[in-house]
Amino acid sequence: MNLNYEYLIDRAMLYRRNDLVGKINTQYYWTEDESLMLYQHDLYDGVKEYILVDITRKTQERVFTCPDILIKLNAMFMLKLERLDMNIKKLTHQYVEANIHDHHFKLHFDGSLEKMLGGETETLPLGTSPDRKYQVTVKTNNLFIKDLRDESIIQLTFDGNHKLKYGQTFPYMYQMLERENPALETDLYGQWSPNSKYFVTQVLDLEQAKTLPLLQSSPKNSKQPILYTPTYPCAGDGDLPKAYVCVVNIETMTYTVIENDVLEVISYGGRTIFDVSSCWFSGDGEEFYYVAVGRGELSMTLKKISLGKATSSDLIKKVSDRRLINYFDVLEDKNLIVNICDGSGWLHIYLYDLTSGELINQVTSGEFSTEDIQYIDTDNEVIYFVSYGNDKTNPYYENMYRVNFDGSGLVLLTEENEFHQVTLSPSKKYFVDQFSTVTQPDRFVLKELTRGQALMELKQVDVSRLNEIGWTPVEEFVAKARDGKTDIYCNIHRPSEFDPNKSYPIIDHIYAGAWGYLVPKSFSGNTKGCAYAPAYKGFQEQSLAELGFIVVTIDGLGTNCRGNDFQDYSYKKTQDSGLPDHIEALRQMAEKYTYIDLDRVGIFGASCGGYDTVNALLTYPDFFKVGVSVSGVHDWTMDKASYPEAFMGYPVDEYYAKSSNLSKAANLKGKLLLGHGEVDDNVNPVNTLMLANELIKHNKDFDMFIMPNVGHSVVRNEYFEKKMWRYFLNHL
Repeated sequence: MNLNYEYLIDRAMLYRRNDLVGKINTQYYWTEDESLMLYQHDLYDGVKEYILVDITRKTQERVFTCPDILIKLNAMFMLKLERLDMNIKKLTHQYVEANIHDHHFKLHFDGSLEKMLGGETETLPLGTSPDRKYQVTVKTNNLFIKDLRDESIIQLTFDGNHKLKYGQTFPYMYQMLERENPALETDLYGQWSPNSKYFVTQVLDLEQAKTLPLLQSSPKNSKQPILYTPTYPCAGDGDLPKAYVCVVNIETMTYTVIENDVLEVISYGGRTIFDVSSCWFSGDGEEFYYVAVGRGELSMTLKKISLGKATSSDLIKKVSDRRLINYFDVLEDKNLIVNICDGSGWLHIYLYDLTSGELINQVTSGEFSTEDIQYIDTDNEVIYFVSYGNDKTNPYYENMYRVNFDGSGLVLLTEENEFHQVTLSPSKKYFVDQFSTVTQPDRFVLKELTRGQALMELKQVDVSRLNEIGWTPVEEFVAKARDGKTDIYCNIHRPSEFDPNKSYPIIDHIYAGAWGYLVPKSFSGNTKGCAYAPAYKGFQEQSLAELGFIVVTIDGLGTNCRGNDFQDYSYKKTQDSGLPDHIEALRQMAEKYTYIDLDRVGIFGASCGGYDTVNALLTYPDFFKVGVSVSGVHDWTMDKASYPEAFMGYPVDEYYAKSSNLSKAANLKGKLLLGHGEVDDNVNPVNTLMLANELIKHNKDFDMFIMPNVGHSVVRNEYFEKKMWRYFLNHL
């Protein structure tokens, strides 16, 4: 390609910026009577305006801005602050109370600024009880209790050591790197009951735990490399770290380890038992509920611990021959368990009796899935939930509904045929509905909850800067899958200086991981799967397109959010990668758009997408000519146990060997760049090195780049990103 690369790269860099579109901050503030609401509207170059909404009058006005607040602060207190660090605490009818740079202020709507004495946010020491009488701490792997009234300290446990850790979890690699400390211990890990009578934590048994070493070649404070040995349970490992629930009784100053409640730890770092979405206390603080997940996610058990007795019981246990998806909630005042389960092939809501664990009724049904329960109105026995699959415009669009406990009275509350993200007011009287498509920028509308009636439209995102740089809107393309009948959804990105009379190579950005989907469905992005990137620029798609490529994302068969039958194309068959669907979609695009050159097809992806990229080049070497694989998992037995065991099955069997990229290294024909971070604790770089070893055995030419001091985020690194761009420019 006879092109001015640097000019193209400058164009591509424009789409790495995060300030191309104005934004609405989705943190909303309300007066106690919910007659007023305040929100933050982010403009460009750090300018923010704060908008006050009068719900009764259906009006909104700007009450103050940044930098105006910053200018007043600096003038009043002779400061030189360059940015505004503001945490809004309270909204009234006359002013906003906020902590600004560790001081407490009233920001009056008339523009005046008043410093208040006291009121600063009090930071309680970690482990402090809700009644502020006690503090639990961890030291040398043992638990201690401090009486904050007289400062006396009691050591509660004595047998803790580096293999048996009380009140702790695993440190993440980034935490160890920040402190350059391979032996870093984590802070206290656990939760107080709301009545301050119990502290629930865990005991980690690392006697059988395996580690997967990482070598940091270039630490900041040393010329010598640092060896890290983080705990890393791999798929199929027979001996895993174990976590036991430990209940501390403050009244008796005793603790109990519930040894029949043991969890095999399949995560490589962070939280285990106390994931905020899967454990909670009863209202009176006397019971503790949590969800125990079995290997391969083939079983899920809702457990109840009676804290006073420190005994455990199973409320509901579900077992399957494929991965289960279950979410639970307990309604004590109704003696009900609310369960979202995919046993029917779609995620639906079920009600169980809390005492007996028996099914009462199925609440929702049909070919759609419940994504999330937003609110349960127990007085009126109504559930408000977000679902996908029932929008005829696009099966990925999410909408909010209401339904009665008995399954009757299903009502759609978000009528626009777009992707919806909702935020409810504290009293659940209103909600802010944010909705968009891949080409239609986000709109924000305040609505009444029970009927979904629109009350007023808020300010909208500003796309003027995006238009100024010559942005070309993405195209949503619907293709037929390999079966010739199933619709699969794609996005097509073209360069700003697109010329339909030219011939363009095409690049497929792939992430076929079964746990999510890749293709953005909303203008500014969302949090579902890997589709968090804003559609207007994609993850890196528009940047690559500016280099003179057509760049696409495709959600083939085997990805998530289309029901179990759709997703099961990839269960125990990750080597499928949806590639037959990708090839079909690319051919259908080229048939419609003759400027697409299918003799020049590239592909790239990171993490699972790194696996998919290599798999594409090795399985379809005559179709995919150039690939960039970043942080790829090339043999699933070398990945953390949680992911492959859920989607490749447990125990490890012959399907793992069939899915390995290592066994197909001899098939490489095209150009391949392998990239990995040397301290990647998500996907250990041994995956890339093992693949390199196999390629060398078969005398295959390839390129490899190991990036110092970088973890799993290589693909977001500017240096590597430019390297990838040049690789496609040089070889495609």
